[in-house]
Amino acid sequence: MIRQGDTSIVNGGTPANQSPTANAGSDKTITLPTNTVTVTGSGIDPDGTITGYQWTKLTGPSTYTIATPMQAQTAINNLVQGVYTFELRVTDNQGATGKDTVQVTVNAAGNQVPTANAGTNQSITLPTNIVTLTGTGTDPDGTISGYQWTKLTGPASYTIASPTQAQTAINNLVQGVYTFELRVTDNQGATGKDTIEVTVNTAANTNSNSNGVKVGTGEYQVGFIDSAKQLWGLGNLSNIGINGIGTVGVPKRMLVTPFDLKFNSVVGALHGLGAIDTAGYVWVVGDNDQFQHGQGNSINPILLPQRITVDSAGNPFTNVRDLVGWFVKDGSNGYNGFYAVKQDGTLWTWGRTVFGMRAVGVYGYDSPRPVQIIMPGGRLIKQIIAGQFAIALCTDGTVWTWGQGASANNLGMTSPTDDVKWYPRQLTSLSNIKQIAGGSNWNYALSNSNVLYGWGSYGDNLGNSNGLPIPTPSLLNNITNNLPHPINTIVTNSAVTHVILTDGSLWGWGDNGRGTLVTGKSCFTIDGGNPFNRGNLQVVLPEHIAPGIIFDTVFGATTYTYHTYAEIPVIIYIAGEGERSAVLANPIKTNKFSNYCNLW
Repeated sequence: MIRQGDTSIVNGGTPANQSPTANAGSDKTITLPTNTVTVTGSGIDPDGTITGYQWTKLTGPSTYTIATPMQAQTAINNLVQGVYTFELRVTDNQGATGKDTVQVTVNAAGNQVPTANAGTNQSITLPTNIVTLTGTGTDPDGTISGYQWTKLTGPASYTIASPTQAQTAINNLVQGVYTFELRVTDNQGATGKDTIEVTVNTAANTNSNSNGVKVGTGEYQVGFIDSAKQLWGLGNLSNIGINGIGTVGVPKRMLVTPFDLKFNSVVGALHGLGAIDTAGYVWVVGDNDQFQHGQGNSINPILLPQRITVDSAGNPFTNVRDLVGWFVKDGSNGYNGFYAVKQDGTLWTWGRTVFGMRAVGVYGYDSPRPVQIIMPGGRLIKQIIAGQFAIALCTDGTVWTWGQGASANNLGMTSPTDDVKWYPRQLTSLSNIKQIAGGSNWNYALSNSNVLYGWGSYGDNLGNSNGLPIPTPSLLNNITNNLPHPINTIVTNSAVTHVILTDGSLWGWGDNGRGTLVTGKSCFTIDGGNPFNRGNLQVVLPEHIAPGIIFDTVFGATTYTYHTYAEIPVIIYIAGEGERSAVLANPIKTNKFSNYCNLW
């Protein structure tokens, strides 16, 4: 019995455990590229202690890493754009739990602008009037979606061939300093820009009094353009565009329509000529039995000049800046065609494009209309030379060859197989080249530093006193060591080589059997006799031609021509073998050259 004053415990036993309270901290916001946060949680237990923590992700992107999920404070790494919810669960000493959440917002990065690189500054010397610009763009947080080339400063004359491409040719440059800008755009519309400077120097030894005559030589005909830019022919009456009517040996204006049409250049072919008018169209005269006229047919003969109007795809064929005719011989058979280079540096061909001249990796086939040759890597052409095969100098200073060639040694490679001959192959030992010459049995490459290289089956025409072939490009020290100044211009024909030096003097070497060297003599420059079975007519080392006369231009050809043309601004002279050859020169101030040849 309970009495007054006694005490008792009602509902006796241990008091009920109270749950702990979790606090995950305040919400957080970050912006990429920051991709980590630190969350600091806590727990309170009113009737005990906190014995454990556990962080987990409830919602949000799948990419994340909780560094120490069982600690009150932890880093959360590798976050990506989006909204995350993380939960903190705390446990007390009696196993009760409490929980709380924190929200982490990860914003997208602010777009970073791209970086443009327009390349290194360039310098060229006229008559070269084209450069290739190769730009790049990088974007640290996206991709490059566009390129745009523009001119900022410099002369008004220029043409950007592909202004929206990373690489473009720039044509029609004149003397002066240009600044071009490359602007790149990224996938979010931000832009970056860079500039490049292009310096165009005046042509070395350009004579301001030059009469501007241009000459193109073929086997039995010569074409030339006078100072009024009118086109003339001389030689076989069927091959010079005068309808077969005239007097052999008397120059006559070609019957182009309209008759007063102006021309920029003329080149020789085997039995015909090609010319480029001032609008950039190609005209062809002479034989058409192998589609040389580029008209889509082989109607022959055609006695009047024809303009090539469209290419093989039906597009207008114009904007041509350079032209060369070639003749490939296969035993008793011969094949003819042309190469043309457009202002944008692309290469085209037409005619009987066999023996690898089509440059598609096979023997070849007829090309009745102009068709483009795609160079490896999309390279653009600075200069093209062709005769028995092709040599191309690209705007990046590399040299490429293709075609059957009169000898394997002429392609600049050791024993190339047919599949190698029929597609452009780079002569990898050559770089920074500014000029090429040849296309026959001896060939040249002249570097920007005026180093002369040569290769071919006729080593004696390359200054090689033993006459052995030089199958791959080699330094021609025997030539350059016997010249008093660096070479400015180099050309060949089917017998000899001529060069104009930086002082304007004219020099030559090679087979003088037809009097083509124009030294006024036949001579042989190897002691002990001639091992080449060509009489005493082989000039192996350079001979000075017409000392005292300054020359402006020298012209050459490779389609069975035994003549070279040189220009000085007053008179034109002719010398050499009568039927197939001549040497034309135009003296500056004296008639001294008449000692070596006859007045035209």
